[in-house]
Amino acid sequence: MQSILVTGGAGFIATNLIARLLSEGFQVTSIDNMDDYYSRDIKVKNSLLHQNHNNYKFLELDLLDRAACMEALNDTYDAIIHLAARPGVRFSIQFPEMTSRINTESMRTVLDIANAKGISKIIYASSSSIYGINKNVPWTEESEFMPISPYAESKIKCEEMGKAYAQEDRNTFIALRFFSVYGKYARPDLAIGKFAFNIMNDIPIPLYGDGQYQRDFTYVDDIVNGILLSLQYEKKGFEAFNLGNTTTKSVMEMIRLLEVNIGKKAMIDYQPVQKGDVPITYAEISKAQELLGYQPSTSLEEGIKLYISFLEAM
Repeated sequence: MQSILVTGGAGFIATNLIARLLSEGFQVTSIDNMDDYYSRDIKVKNSLLHQNHNNYKFLELDLLDRAACMEALNDTYDAIIHLAARPGVRFSIQFPEMTSRINTESMRTVLDIANAKGISKIIYASSSSIYGINKNVPWTEESEFMPISPYAESKIKCEEMGKAYAQEDRNTFIALRFFSVYGKYARPDLAIGKFAFNIMNDIPIPLYGDGQYQRDFTYVDDIVNGILLSLQYEKKGFEAFNLGNTTTKSVMEMIRLLEVNIGKKAMIDYQPVQKGDVPITYAEISKAQELLGYQPSTSLEEGIKLYISFLEAM
């Protein structure tokens, strides 16, 4: 039985990931600092979903408190899946120093834990935002980084820190660059979740720009599949993989699909384009297909249908 340490364990992607890990026989230790970026109540509910599973342990820990983490994390782990971060492109523009400090110092703690406990594999949740305004789409893992937000810059810095860890011959650091993830247990600040809530409750949608910017929307189950495939990747050193759906849709197309599945028309409140927004995200995934066996299988049409069914059952 493999033992996995998951950081950011009460968050959106982690909640889906942990359910899958437990169903496949892994032992999971989940940590989260339960900060107030969004409702603590949501995170508490997420952390309690698995509480009755014998192979699950949850600890409220802040990666910025390195000493407390070192003391509390006294089990043996085969890998760390590092999902914790201070998210939000727009938040990072408003609070650049906070975003950079939290994300880089959290990574430093993860690396210290790995070194102290002899953990030879780290899987890191990076972001498509590192490609920024690069117009040469679809982006490969070798595409030039052109970030336009402190959040994206912090993700690049964390990848660089991971490369140093991976220089040890015995270590593997895998940076998974996620593209516009949505689905079950999504954070309330993410566009699809916010828009769905507003449409359901007859509240205008704040739409920045004309809605024609393109996103490579990727359903969370496909992302979870990519993470699990990364656990099987055995090559040592640093590796980066794009995890996207390799199909772009406009934000307006996404809104129309929400309308169809909810059965209501959206009221749209058009707003100026926000700093940090990029015109397109578009993943080229042949590397992940070849080396990981990654293959996304959920179209935006099917993913939104699944997501709305999940919300209606809550």
